[in-house]
Amino acid sequence: MGFRFRRSLSIIPGLKLNLSKSGISTSMGGRGAFINFSRRGIRTTLGLPGTGLSYSTLSSPIAQSSVDLTHASDEAKGGGIGWAILIFVALGAVLLGSIFGNSLKKNEPAPPMARHAVDRLIVTANVLNCRFGPGTYEPRLNRLQKGQIVSATPAKRVDGWVQVDLGPSQCWALGEYVAPAPVSQR
Repeated sequence: MGFRFRRSLSIIPGLKLNLSKSGISTSMGGRGAFINFSRRGIRTTLGLPGTGLSYSTLSSPIAQSSVDLTHASDEAKGGGIGWAILIFVALGAVLLGSIFGNSLKKNEPAPPMARHAVDRLIVTANVLNCRFGPGTYEPRLNRLQKGQIVSATPAKRVDGWVQVDLGPSQCWALGEYVAPAPVSQR
């Protein structure tokens, strides 16, 4: 078996510079779909992540001709490279747009509840699951109904979750679905 070398350097998310024994190439994309630009040509690969199944095509490089390019015009020399650069820039713009576009669309977290001790809360959701711990993966212990008044444990707040006191038991409810109860209902 022959000597092999390959090193991939991430420039920005979705853009890599690949170094190997056979030369340098650039890859764009992520899991499931990427494009590789090298001296061999442009390789496009689509796959189903986690399955090992993929489809790959290679667009061959500009055909080598026996014409002496030292006397050819500048247009003839750079025609193929110009297209490759144009494709590279266009795909880069799409990639950057998707990266920065998604960061603008992320839901902002609900504003934190007031830091002062809130003894009584009112449920604002139609039905609110009250869980064993602060997280949706925790088992549900109870269901709270819209308008139900519950007592809160002021010091117990974790990542947007509030520990509520239901008399003989306690459970955790997502804080964005409860609000301080009106003074008349306290």
